[in-house]
Amino acid sequence: MLYFFDAHARGALPVKRYRKLADEFGMIFIGANNLKNGLDPQTIQNRVNNLLEETSRRFHLQKNRKYIMGFSGGARTAVLTALIRNDIAGVIGCAAGFPQWKQPISRPFAYVAIAGKGDFNLSELRVLNEQLNRSPVMHWLIEFHGGHEWPPVPVAQKALSILQLDAVRNRLAPSDPNLLGQFVKSEMQIIDSLKQRNDLLALADEYRLFINSLQGMGAIQSVEKAYKALLKSKVYQKQKAAERKQALKEVNLQKEIQQAFNTQDIAYLEQQYRRLSQIKPGQRDYWMARRVSGFMSLLGYLYAQQALQKKDLTGAQKYLQLYALTDADNADRYYLQAWLDILLDNIPKAQQEAQKALQLGLDDRQKIFANPVFSVLELH
Repeated sequence: MLYFFDAHARGALPVKRYRKLADEFGMIFIGANNLKNGLDPQTIQNRVNNLLEETSRRFHLQKNRKYIMGFSGGARTAVLTALIRNDIAGVIGCAAGFPQWKQPISRPFAYVAIAGKGDFNLSELRVLNEQLNRSPVMHWLIEFHGGHEWPPVPVAQKALSILQLDAVRNRLAPSDPNLLGQFVKSEMQIIDSLKQRNDLLALADEYRLFINSLQGMGAIQSVEKAYKALLKSKVYQKQKAAERKQALKEVNLQKEIQQAFNTQDIAYLEQQYRRLSQIKPGQRDYWMARRVSGFMSLLGYLYAQQALQKKDLTGAQKYLQLYALTDADNADRYYLQAWLDILLDNIPKAQQEAQKALQLGLDDRQKIFANPVFSVLELH
């Protein structure tokens, strides 16, 4: 059984996207439509427990073969569920890491983290991947060319292959020579490609993923030997040092931008965004620029929403101007703009913007219908 937790209660979205993988892996897919960001922790946990218990009654489930795949806030909920329950075999966490958790991890589970190279949460997942080396959790990190989003089907397929191999290793599933052969073949193709491109950082990551996936299951000595040799090579160490330098640059830039949201005018923020936008694919800082741009978009959303809640119209205008620049076609941007225009008594414009938000597929339509400010509009 694979449960999907989305950050915006879109349970059907991942079920439809990954539908063909259900047959391939012999799993039942279930999407939660009542879990989303913004709910209090107790409500979330009650809804998760109810879902797991109801499906356990309805379906004849194999013991210890429950998995959760979550996106963004849903990824944190998925991990939290595995930390506090004893019946979750593994988690696929997309675009976000662990929730706040201060206790030691007492019960190990398989954890596959996934993030786009342009995802503003990728740095968090890279740090987490290193921290988990000191925990009982078997873990993997998969990066793909994309942003803050549910991963492409082939990436989800790879994650499920890893979890299936983990189940075989722990004798929760029978040996599957076909799956093993396909996984090894696919991984060796990726490794060969990375060697040809001389992308030694990605090559090291792929070596480690391969070794962790097949630990105790097959002949991995040659790959382990190649991995150890790579870590000692001067070219790899140089690339790793450059990566650390870029990571520090990214952290400092994010801090600078967040401070600027409170201290600088919109012209300064727009200048920062346009500078990042000028970095093109193939340039060294391209993916970092994508991550920081996404971070600016997130801040625009959060700061605009806070300003509207406080009825700070000047602040809301400033942050929405930046949000429009960084993510013009986002349905939430139109929702917040409509909210502002209602407060500015520009009802006709607000009507158009609210309708546009719904047309663009606002993730949580109830945000409009439950917000009393929108009662002056005629929406359908």
